[in-house]
Amino acid sequence: MDFNQIFSTTDTDKALQGKASGNFGLNGPVNVTKLEYTNKAGKKDEAGQPTEGHAFDIHVQIKDRDYQLRIYDPTGSQMLDKNNNKVNPGEEGYDALFKADATQRVAVIKHAIKSVGVTDAQIDAIIPTVTSFTDFFVKLGNLVPAQFQTKPVDAFLEYQWQPSEGQTMTYLQLPRNMKGGPFLIAHVPGKFTENMVDGVLVYLDEAGNKHPFERNEGFMDSAKANQQGGTNNTTKQAPAGQTAKSSTW
Repeated sequence: MDFNQIFSTTDTDKALQGKASGNFGLNGPVNVTKLEYTNKAGKKDEAGQPTEGHAFDIHVQIKDRDYQLRIYDPTGSQMLDKNNNKVNPGEEGYDALFKADATQRVAVIKHAIKSVGVTDAQIDAIIPTVTSFTDFFVKLGNLVPAQFQTKPVDAFLEYQWQPSEGQTMTYLQLPRNMKGGPFLIAHVPGKFTENMVDGVLVYLDEAGNKHPFERNEGFMDSAKANQQGGTNNTTKQAPAGQTAKSSTW
């Protein structure tokens, strides 16, 4: 350990300052920083290096923080039924569960690359040539335009469904599926403010025009719209101020 480096730290070092992060709901304009296939998505080995594993990485820079979403290849994976029971390949009900899970993963990746200019026509043209999830990751990554990082986008952040292992509260993240609605689109110019209309979260500009981001009453009542946990086990409310219902997602 380099103690000289530690003792040389100054009180003006900006690295010591807290980092600004995103807000629940609409954030924009922001930038996508990564849209690509990785073959190093496996667990880390004893040396701390990632092992082989196939996934598609989506990163979005919001203020000082890089929000990261990794979509794994689900081939051969266990699935969970509505009661959180594990279902293995070949067991009754597995195919339906796999299809529901896999289609969400596919939709999220298509949604992300479309935010930086990839078209449905481009995607549709390569689908007949796809032979596996890994091949899908690679070919959709190849559609991403050069300098996509400079294209302004709008992003919607939601809370984790439940605290991660080792955490006592939930934090903001990019959605893991499309159940709530769109969450990454080309930037819509204008100054939008959040409004609750009959239990639905909408964003309106000064002329009353609606932003494409919208979340229904079920979403706003859920843990995805309300931060869970904390030192006093309290719920930090999202803009709507509802209490989250107990459920699984």
